[in-house]
Amino acid sequence: MNNPTVLIAGAGALGSLFAVLLNRAGGMVYLLEDWPAAVDRIRSKGVTLLIDENASTSIEVPVFTLQEDPPPFDYCLILVKSWQTEAYARAIARLAPARQGYLTLQNGLGNLEILSSLLKGAPCSAGVCLTGATLQSAAVVSRSGPGRVIFPEVEWLKPLASLMTKSGIQVEWEVNLPGLLWQKAIVNAAINPLTALLKVPNGALKDNLAVGEIIKQVVKEGESAARAAHIQLPDKDIQGLIEEICTATSENRSSMLQDLDRGRRTEIDAINGYLVRIGKSLGVEMHYNRLLWQLIQAAVNFQQRG
Repeated sequence: MNNPTVLIAGAGALGSLFAVLLNRAGGMVYLLEDWPAAVDRIRSKGVTLLIDENASTSIEVPVFTLQEDPPPFDYCLILVKSWQTEAYARAIARLAPARQGYLTLQNGLGNLEILSSLLKGAPCSAGVCLTGATLQSAAVVSRSGPGRVIFPEVEWLKPLASLMTKSGIQVEWEVNLPGLLWQKAIVNAAINPLTALLKVPNGALKDNLAVGEIIKQVVKEGESAARAAHIQLPDKDIQGLIEEICTATSENRSSMLQDLDRGRRTEIDAINGYLVRIGKSLGVEMHYNRLLWQLIQAAVNFQQRG
């Protein structure tokens, strides 16, 4: 296959970043987005990647709303917020099926189940995205940390992986994707709500005894829920992984912090909330995850009330 055609669902931070990178690597990219400010900006000025204080690059890319029909595509890369998954999946389901398949790189757990139930006619898989990006304004994004994605070992994803590699994104393959998805969810359950509540970048979580104890308990609960759900987590120590991530992305503002700053709905329900629900159903106590879930919900409610 020549460079594939990719429909990216979501023009947020990651969607905008991937649109620029894949377009510059030679892929034909379309965006699916229902945020009016992003649609207007993309149609007038394109998508812009800020490289540093003095340099940026912009691309022109066709963008479609959920009520519009993009041209046929080989892959659909789903990068919307977890709470938007069902609405976008229903819009995508109206279209002709992807010629190769659907791939979600979203945060949280439960997205693949929703997508698989609605998107028929082509395979649907989940991968893990370990790339930091910050949306500076509608369709204007900056990158923090190295670009890295982990794919399930399936043949139909190889052309997309080749395009991503050409774009400068490091692609790895993994057999135990459920374990890796859970691992990432537990990492996010520790980093995202704490950075959002404390209003600090990832690196500020390091070397703080109080924060370290909370992270320890969040991880312990997540690992207990995983064992009860018969999920085999990767061997890597999750607390050590959290420290590595906070070091590698020390200046990154987590997506949950960005959402809270903008007064937008967060993905807490698909991260800590999902872990709490699973834990409750399996008789696992999830006190720390429940508290972080409730505190983020409270913060959002206060902001919405003004």
